[in-house]
Amino acid sequence: MIHRRMTLLILIFSLLMPTQGFAATTTTDNSVLSKTLVAHLLNQDRSFSITIANKAQLKQLDTLIKAAIKVNDYTHYIIGGYSYSAKETKSSGIKATFTITYLENKTQTAYVTTQVKQILKDIIKPTMDDFQKERAIHDYIVSHIAYDTNLVNYSAYAALTKGKTVCQGFALLTYRMLDEVGIKNRIVEGHAGGRSHAWNLVFIGGSWYQLDTTFDDPVPFEKGRIIDTYFNLTDAELGKDHTWVRGNYPAATTIYKDKTKVAAKTDKAIKAETKAEVISTVQGLKTKIEAAMSRKDPKLTLLYKLASRNLVKDLQSAAVNKKELGVRTIEYSAQRDKDGITTLVLYFKYA
Repeated sequence: MIHRRMTLLILIFSLLMPTQGFAATTTTDNSVLSKTLVAHLLNQDRSFSITIANKAQLKQLDTLIKAAIKVNDYTHYIIGGYSYSAKETKSSGIKATFTITYLENKTQTAYVTTQVKQILKDIIKPTMDDFQKERAIHDYIVSHIAYDTNLVNYSAYAALTKGKTVCQGFALLTYRMLDEVGIKNRIVEGHAGGRSHAWNLVFIGGSWYQLDTTFDDPVPFEKGRIIDTYFNLTDAELGKDHTWVRGNYPAATTIYKDKTKVAAKTDKAIKAETKAEVISTVQGLKTKIEAAMSRKDPKLTLLYKLASRNLVKDLQSAAVNKKELGVRTIEYSAQRDKDGITTLVLYFKYA
């Protein structure tokens, strides 16, 4: 879910004396005005004034502020709302005063920056290429951050301090971490699951890829769980359950070749191990899992075609007797192929 930002108020008072006591920027050039607006927003200024030349320029002000907001995706999605008033003065043109609200204040954004640097220091290695860096960032986020089912936390700051946020916070944290390691990316706004949604678009090796860390972190949250179903998809792949105004973003048309190679290798190994058996019922999944737990196996790999649309729900039903079989926790990774068959790897930790 995305926090809606745009609140607009325009008031024009004719022939008032210039307000004393605060600094204002004066400009008659729209390009200069745009740069000034961007600078204030990047600095997270909550109130500022700009004196413009005439009413013709005033009519363009709303378009200019909206464009300025979109210059930087992180700033764009931490702005909670804005308003401005305009006063016509006797001698110095029209004074526009802006009031901006943010989902993070300056101190909180600085905290995000510091924490991101520390996390990346721990998870990024000098030998990693950009795909490996992206994978490390993705895996950290989906294994450490929970989706906020109360829909009250929207920021990267909330994700890092409370351990939970909605899709907007997931996308913001993903954006910030990728940006910090030099990987160009965008935040995409659209719809999925019947509500507004945000995710990322990542540029690596000359191609764009769709990345949804929220959808790879389903409810209920399980710390340490890693799913990569929505890692580096094409528009066509993501478009099966996401919608967005595609003309507003670069096209993602390149199939993630590294993932294809890994998936192909995994499928071959799994099919050799399981004789190509694909489990398609929760009862069948339960039988396999309970057999592995009874043998005290540390790991189980299998092919599964979801019996429902909720993999976590199926796994919970299948592992309902884990405590009785001496299992403390189960962690897993899941990778779905183009035929809808999921390669499941489960890791058992025994009491």
